Amino acid sequence: MQGALAERRSVGVPRSEEEERRLRVVERPRRRQRRRPLLSRPVVLLVLFAICLALLGVGRVTVTFAVVQESLDTAKLVAKQRTMRQVNAELAERLARLNASTRVHNLAVNKLGLVAPSSVVYLPKGETATAVTSFPSPTTTTGSTTSVQSGATTPAAGTADASAETP
Repeated sequence: MQGALAERRSVGVPRSEEEERRLRVVERPRRRQRRRPLLSRPVVLLVLFAICLALLGVGRVTVTFAVVQESLDTAKLVAKQRTMRQVNAELAERLARLNASTRVHNLAVNKLGLVAPSSVVYLPKGETATAVTSFPSPTTTTGSTTSVQSGATTPAAGTADASAETP
């Protein structure tokens, strides 16, 4: 039947109505035309490259900014450390000056009215120390020790311990 149908078509013989009903006309599908992209491939690659380059630039600027901030913070800390060391040195000097024995002696004598001891009184081992409100009366020298009327003894002037008496 295909041969006869092909023959009719080529000759242009009209078809019958029944044949026409059975057959329906279908248009040949159009070839799909390729949709042309908005941007060509090289343009897309160039745009992606530019975006990557911009991101790298932003990252570089961010890192540089962070390094500069850390450098400034380090410089501030070094300056603060230098100041603290200077203050520490000044305080150490002041402490040494305030602890000087001549200054303490002058304050005790001049400001507080204290008197440097003229002699040191030693108590014998057996006696207990009692509060003395007044200094003992004059002493008498006998042998190697000097006796005081209160019963306390002190080394004689000629013994080795006499050098410890002088302030």
